[in-house]
Amino acid sequence: MFRKLFKSTLLAFAICLPTAAFAVEFAAHRALYLLTLESAPASGGVVGVSGEMAVDWQNACSGWTFDYRSIIDILKNEDGNLRLATSATTWESVDGLLYNFDVRHTTNGTDKEQISGVARMSSDLRSGRVEFVKPKKRTMQLPEGTLFPIAHSLAIMRSMLEDKSPTFVSKNVFDGMDTTGLYLVNAVIGKSKVAKNPSNVLPPSMTGEKSWPVGLAYFRRDSAKTAPDHEINMAIYENGVADKFLMDFEEFVVRAELVRLEIAERSHCKS
Repeated sequence: MFRKLFKSTLLAFAICLPTAAFAVEFAAHRALYLLTLESAPASGGVVGVSGEMAVDWQNACSGWTFDYRSIIDILKNEDGNLRLATSATTWESVDGLLYNFDVRHTTNGTDKEQISGVARMSSDLRSGRVEFVKPKKRTMQLPEGTLFPIAHSLAIMRSMLEDKSPTFVSKNVFDGMDTTGLYLVNAVIGKSKVAKNPSNVLPPSMTGEKSWPVGLAYFRRDSAKTAPDHEINMAIYENGVADKFLMDFEEFVVRAELVRLEIAERSHCKS
């Protein structure tokens, strides 16, 4: 459950890097989303969900920093209610080869898990290695072609700008959200639409920008299951801003709606 909330925001962006055919530009920004219950089976016992998540993307020129905070209250008709909280700070180098992560999960105010470490990929992406510091020191090898979250999002954004529907992107992704952190992520990108009348939350400057529906299915690398472990659906604008998510927790589905957005001025990094 923690990972789904975090991944929804961690994967809904791209980075300011040109490609041979498409220029992908991500706007550094802060955003606040409100969380509500979209649906839940009557037999599941969940009668309400509320909460919020806040994200902060900043361009550090040598890479991108990401700060994330979420609180979600789950109301149940029995077995007591739950308050889940996650805080995370990550940094990924501009070339996508180095990734630092520090994540903390709590339940009802009690620390449940802290995960931190450093991950590296070789310049040719043929091999990689993770050095975990917490919850205990250990190392893990990464398979050829593994991407970190920003590099993965960049791959998705490049495919979005091709504007061919449907488009499929399948990649191994390491994000450090748990002590495995490695998933095969299958993305399906739908047909774009133009934001003719943006909501009051989106700035007028985004009028006329395209957005794409993106579905993400996560398959654990060591699992023999044919069905995904979890799925996320979102809408992403061409500047990397996402204004809504649907997150399937199996027991229930949560909707995240953008309620506040601050887009930073464009950075002028020296090449």
